[in-house]
Amino acid sequence: MHLVLGSDAGVAAWVAQRIPQMQSDDPANAFGPCIGVGVASEDGKPLGGVIFHDWQPRFKTVQASFASDSHRWLTRRIIVGILSIPFDQWGCQRINALTPKRNKAARKFLDTFGFKREGACALGFGDDDAIISGLLKRDWIKSRWMVPPRHKPAIGLGCEDQTNGTPSLGDQRPGSLSDRIEGIVPNGQAGPHGTHAS
Repeated sequence: MHLVLGSDAGVAAWVAQRIPQMQSDDPANAFGPCIGVGVASEDGKPLGGVIFHDWQPRFKTVQASFASDSHRWLTRRIIVGILSIPFDQWGCQRINALTPKRNKAARKFLDTFGFKREGACALGFGDDDAIISGLLKRDWIKSRWMVPPRHKPAIGLGCEDQTNGTPSLGDQRPGSLSDRIEGIVPNGQAGPHGTHAS
């Protein structure tokens, strides 16, 4: 398995099609401005994806939406690689996730990674309540997923920039991650843009 970076619209459309609350006539834009991280098998078959959206630079928070077609789409290295993007590369202090109250599997999925349930928005998903969950960086660092010493897990996971070997979220356009994020967030502040777990 490997990470798929630089295909934000494609990953966003794939994820949106698997989350009933996000389905729209334009699935590539269902999350608004976002960064997509896909997970694919060695033969390139999509297995899962994470969309980072609703970036709040003032508060260093981002929302994440997850979807998959396989229960075996995540390994420790892939999990650490994905969550290191907002925490290590963008400096986020918190990742938010919203899940439908009726979707117990989605809430259990988030629990696995250390997200804590913090509240609910009555009828946040129309006819269902939205459960608010969050994962703080300080809790992530202490979690069972992180193995000392901390490392930069994105390197070696198939997400290196082909020009200099550093982790990149480039999408075939020239420029750094900051340049890409500048198109998403005002004043060039690093980070992306909302989240639902499927």
